[in-house]
Amino acid sequence: MACPIHLMEKKGRSEGRKQTKHETQSTCPQCGVRRSMSAVQEVYQVVTHRPMCFWTSSDVDEWLRRRRPKLALKYALHLIRHNITGRVLVEMTDVDLQEIGINSFDERQDLLLEILREKLAGDFDEMDKLRTQN
Repeated sequence: MACPIHLMEKKGRSEGRKQTKHETQSTCPQCGVRRSMSAVQEVYQVVTHRPMCFWTSSDVDEWLRRRRPKLALKYALHLIRHNITGRVLVEMTDVDLQEIGINSFDERQDLLLEILREKLAGDFDEMDKLRTQN
C-alpha cells in the first residue's frame, strides 16, 4: 500500500477516482514513513490507453520504458531531445529513427514493431468504444 501523498501525485494523470477504506498500518516504499491507514482514501486510477496522438514526449518516454526497458536506456534521450510526441511517433519510419540516432537495424525494427502494436491496441480500443456507443 503506497503513501497517500504519493498516491495523490498521480492525480494529474488520472481519468477517474474511487474511494477505498483501509484500516491497517503500512510503511510507504517511497518515503519510508509509517502511516495509519484508517480513513477513507482516494485512489486514482491511471489512464491506460489514451490515443497515441495525444501523447506528450514524456508519455512516449514512459511508454518506451514500460514496453522496451533496454531500448529506453539507450534511446530515451534521443526521443526526448527530438521532442518525439505520440503524433510524431505513429508516423515515424525506419529512416526517421536512423536520423534521430537509432543506428541498429534490429533495434529500429523492434521499436517500429512496438509502435505498430500500440497503435493497433489503440485502434481496437476506439472500435470497442464505438461499438458500445451504438
